[in-house]
Amino acid sequence: MSDMFEMNIDKLKQLSLRSEKGQPKRQAQNDENIKQELHRRTLLKFAMLCRKLNVDPLHPKSIHVALLLFSKIKDKKRLLGGFLSHPCCKSVKQIHVDWRALDEGEMDLNDVFCAMSDWMLILNYLNPAIDAQFADALSRESVILRLRTSWKVGGLELVYPATIERMMTVFAYMAPHKLSATKMVERLLVGEGESCRDLEFRCLRMTNNFMDVSVDEDESLLNMLQIIPCMITRQNFFADMKAVLTREEKMSAAQALVPKKTRLQMRYVTKESANNTHSEYQESFDTWLGQQKFTVTMSRHLQLLLYFIHVQVDKIPKDSYAVHFTDNMLSRMQDVKVQSIDANAVITVIKSLRVYHHNVNDLLDFRSTCLSGFNQYTRNNLSLAQILQLYVCSFQHASIIQQCWKSIVPVWTHTTATAVQNFTSTRKFDYKPVIDSVVQCQVQDAL
Repeated sequence: MSDMFEMNIDKLKQLSLRSEKGQPKRQAQNDENIKQELHRRTLLKFAMLCRKLNVDPLHPKSIHVALLLFSKIKDKKRLLGGFLSHPCCKSVKQIHVDWRALDEGEMDLNDVFCAMSDWMLILNYLNPAIDAQFADALSRESVILRLRTSWKVGGLELVYPATIERMMTVFAYMAPHKLSATKMVERLLVGEGESCRDLEFRCLRMTNNFMDVSVDEDESLLNMLQIIPCMITRQNFFADMKAVLTREEKMSAAQALVPKKTRLQMRYVTKESANNTHSEYQESFDTWLGQQKFTVTMSRHLQLLLYFIHVQVDKIPKDSYAVHFTDNMLSRMQDVKVQSIDANAVITVIKSLRVYHHNVNDLLDFRSTCLSGFNQYTRNNLSLAQILQLYVCSFQHASIIQQCWKSIVPVWTHTTATAVQNFTSTRKFDYKPVIDSVVQCQVQDAL
């Protein structure tokens, strides 16, 4: 039998060597893919936390606000008020935190973003940013002096020099509540790559020495307001967050197209048959856009906003939105009658409202009257931005109102429909703050 098979032993060895060389490369690629997926999920969890707090995750101070609200300081309102009145927040958009989400026990935000690995990743986006003069003044403050003394007591000075930037970073990593300050400092130093013997024991001695003093609440609050405002967010955070949010939107849109398992009923068969029936021409946002004479430099976000304004039930005066467009843009817009509203285009505009800026007069009444058809769990988990989105949905044309509403919350009952109809029959659509919010959320921070 041996003469029936000819085998080249040398080539077989080469093949096995190639296979062995490829294994470490595949393993490294798999490890990198796992790290990227964990990174993406952490950013998604942070974005979810921001939405529940009514904070834009793309805001320059979103990490600072989250850190302050989940710090060891008890008086969160006073702490955040001091931070938002700090000169570092003077040139940024105003933040309106939804304190209901923090105060009510039904929404435990600690379950949304609580792991040590989550905070390690998100705090890695913060960097100290102070000039030499301010660094010299800050180094003489009691909190920095205590930190440096504790650093020497822990025996960390020889391997990790106690620079003012490192002390500020260490203080920020020790701030999150319900997390071990010792473990946070240890993982921070491990990430720097320097090797240190008995690092866990040294960090434990350092944190014990730093915290083994009688410090009142006012002094702790002042220490936070001295250091945290001097941290800035790295620019790659915004690129990473935009990429994650864009991917999330695409995945949500794809999942919405996946047919759901339903009981065998005639209405589902009829609906599926109607969706499978291809028509030669169907009016949509793109067909409306093709009849306009907009310039190629005009962004799609602005085009969608003009379409949204154009298809409203009550005509919106031009002076209410003219400030957001140039005269050239508005002069090119043609008065094209829309026979069939593209619900997807309207939903895109509505979903771009990521935060609520506390400027819609009837939103409180809408919240108390139109959400009664929801169960308690759904009602408690609605963010202020989602309530604003539902408010805008309720004033859309009757042909798309249900589709718009269910794109936000998949609940549309007779109770809800009646409540929305009664609300819209006695109220006018407060369109101006809605358009202003769309411009802030959709255009200025466009994904």
